[in-house]
Amino acid sequence: MDTHISLRKMFTTNQYQQDDLFNPRDSVRDILDGIDYAFHIQKSILPEGSSLNKHFEQFILFKPKEVVGGDFYWMDELNSKYISICADCTGHGVPGALLTMLGYQMIENITRDMRIFDPGEILNHLHRQFLRIFSSEGALTHQGMDVSVCVYDLDKKTLAYACAKSNILMEINNELYRLKGSHVSIGDPFNKEHLYTTKYVSINQPAWMFQFTDGIIDQFGGERDKKFKLTNLKKLLDTNLTLHSKEYGETIWESLKFWKESKDQTDDITLIGTRLK
Repeated sequence: MDTHISLRKMFTTNQYQQDDLFNPRDSVRDILDGIDYAFHIQKSILPEGSSLNKHFEQFILFKPKEVVGGDFYWMDELNSKYISICADCTGHGVPGALLTMLGYQMIENITRDMRIFDPGEILNHLHRQFLRIFSSEGALTHQGMDVSVCVYDLDKKTLAYACAKSNILMEINNELYRLKGSHVSIGDPFNKEHLYTTKYVSINQPAWMFQFTDGIIDQFGGERDKKFKLTNLKKLLDTNLTLHSKEYGETIWESLKFWKESKDQTDDITLIGTRLK
């Protein structure tokens, strides 16, 4: 984001001289305007968390590494089920953003049109569709997603989930536990026949559920310039379980910025906290 702003500033000053035949300043401005437009397009597809506040407390940290990124999330309530999907597409920046649009449309088709609400089946359909598109002759290899799918039955108070090279942190009896998923990414060409399975958790009392992409745990920082890692994220979330959603999100982001200090953001960052009840 800072690089984007500095480039725009540099090419809109009078310090850069051009001839009448070719104006690189105009070319760069066109590129930056295009990226700005892409940002608004990507932002427009992301659901507003506030629309789901009638059921849950929730916060969403969505921090692309650049203006646009390869992370996205999808949420809706269908057939008395709350569906939350958190995805990290291959790459970041413009290439990653292109894949988010593809992934988002696939999820729309699978859930709204095909009426598939089982998390494992949602991932299986995504896997097959990505393989079909990117396994053709001449296509780029291993374009896909790491993704978690959570489906909460509002009537039965049961959480169904499935993950593709992703994890979920779940509050159970006032402690956070890791809900593990498959080690296979969506679209992995070396695991074409892989099947994702659905697991279940009963929600007997209000409980926080956290979906996240690996940008937050892979962020370098601290005194020894190491990755934040899942252990530190779990500790950070665990010590703030009593906070309300807005304070929770702000606290997590401020803590991560303190860890990062002046270092560059490593990757796109997405963290979704939802208090099921």
